[in-house]
Amino acid sequence: MKAHAFFCGIAILTGLSCADKSQHTYDTGSLSTEGTSEVAGTITLPSTSSGTTTATTTSGGTSSTTTSSTTGGTTTGGTTTGGTTGSTTTGTTTGGTTGGTTGSTTGTTKGFSPRVGKWLYDSLVLVSSSNNCSVLISIIGDMPDHYKINRADTVSFDTLSDFYSSNTCNLGEDPDGTLNPQAYICDEVNDSVVPSKNYDLTLDITFNAWGEFADDENDAGNYDIHIECTGPDCATAEALGSFTFPCDFVYEYVSARE
Repeated sequence: MKAHAFFCGIAILTGLSCADKSQHTYDTGSLSTEGTSEVAGTITLPSTSSGTTTATTTSGGTSSTTTSSTTGGTTTGGTTTGGTTGSTTTGTTTGGTTGGTTGSTTGTTKGFSPRVGKWLYDSLVLVSSSNNCSVLISIIGDMPDHYKINRADTVSFDTLSDFYSSNTCNLGEDPDGTLNPQAYICDEVNDSVVPSKNYDLTLDITFNAWGEFADDENDAGNYDIHIECTGPDCATAEALGSFTFPCDFVYEYVSARE
């Protein structure tokens, strides 16, 4: 809340003139090839002689045995015993092409940040106040119509407003602790002002703000303002204004970049 505005409000309530307004800065794959190996056969021819001759023929995995008895050029009792007794040997070739491109690309994805510049309030509404302190609002008069974002990145941004001094707001989290890259919570601002040199009182003002951007040009949020009074003349101010300290104000706002 503008410190000088409360200064003026209380001065008016007490019938005094306003003091000078002051500014407070408050896979890699493998290829397997299954092949077949064929063993060529050998043939052993029998000789012409007396006795028993055994011939073995092996071809392409097929083996047969022929046994005969030859006497004086006569073949007697030739017996052929055989069949298929071969086998096929299957070999495996492992290797071939092993490769491809395996790797990772690390990049930076641009996070959210609001645009720098002047932001206009589409609405700024007092939604609650305590201890009849709303009387101060009517005395203060017109509220500010804008604020400025003068620096912004994906982590935080800086603002400047008539409501409060320059302030830093941190992006990434709601007030309830929920992670949200477009939500923000501003640093608390504390300020103390002496509204009138004719009265012995000091106003201690605490200002908090939080909200969420719909995009980089639209914003909605809340202002929470708490005011305490210290000094022997606080009761006089309360009596004149028909309110009681402490005063709490909650505003809701909607804004857009100009």
